[in-house]
Amino acid sequence: MKSKSGLLAVLASGMILGLAGAPGALAAKTEVVFAHVFPAVSLEQQASQRFAKGISERTKGEVEVKIFPASQLGGFAQIATQQRSGAVHGTIISTTALGSYAPLATVDSWPYLFHEKAQFDRAYASAEGRAFLDAIEKASGYRILAPMYKGKRHVYVRRPVSSMDGLKLRVPGLPVVLDTFKAWGVTPTPLGVAEMFPAMQQGVVDGAEIELQTAETLGLASLTKTVLMTGHMMPNYAWIFFGKWLDGQPAAVRTAIEASARETSEWFAGEMVKEEKQSLEKFRAAGAQIREVNTAELEKKATQALTGKYPELAAWVKRLQAAGGK
Repeated sequence: MKSKSGLLAVLASGMILGLAGAPGALAAKTEVVFAHVFPAVSLEQQASQRFAKGISERTKGEVEVKIFPASQLGGFAQIATQQRSGAVHGTIISTTALGSYAPLATVDSWPYLFHEKAQFDRAYASAEGRAFLDAIEKASGYRILAPMYKGKRHVYVRRPVSSMDGLKLRVPGLPVVLDTFKAWGVTPTPLGVAEMFPAMQQGVVDGAEIELQTAETLGLASLTKTVLMTGHMMPNYAWIFFGKWLDGQPAAVRTAIEASARETSEWFAGEMVKEEKQSLEKFRAAGAQIREVNTAELEKKATQALTGKYPELAAWVKRLQAAGGK
């Protein structure tokens, strides 16, 4: 059985890319390696399959997308590194995940950046939204295609509670997120998506924060006694490619990737709205208490803690909020 690195080497060496004849024409079959961290049974995997199908149809089968779900090729840090080398080409994840390459990307994790999906949609469809994504690419090298709504993030706790005070919660390991939860009286504990369920199950953490649909997909409903409806983040999920790799492909390949990204993002956002409601009902049916919280107070505390410490991010927050009509 080949090792993971061996598999990547075979995939990379087997990829045939080129031009023949008129500019933009496909010379030979192209293989695109697409990897992500979400379960093989998830909306993200369904979206990846639709994305791959769209590319194949647009290129009449000349481009084949190989999908590796469930962190088969590593977590996001490993996937991103392999994108830079060309062993992996695309992924689907929150823009915030690029924070270690471009701190500006963590604007996406700013608490209460948006309150409603309509604000999110307007902001990322605007010139300011495009300027924000371009600035991230300039700093990191990663190109962000077709931002899509992934739902609001909430908090899931393994025991009955009425607030987050004193809890130890799994959060993404980003400075803005860590400082946000500290301002809310939480002990933030950075863990990857794949570590979330066992950490809650074993009592390593009291709970976790993530979108409703992802929490339900990961099986957190079986562990959760309280869902705190914080709605503290509305992340921008997107199709992420390394810009230099994408620019190096034939025009027909780039066009197919970009068009399929837009089409699939529209489908994904529509499905996510339905999934949010269904997932909440699954938590309720499993016995979890659904508790509303004072989001205005949470927003106030976080804004006070973050604005002076992260002035560049705060400036972009204002620009995106204005573009979104918040």
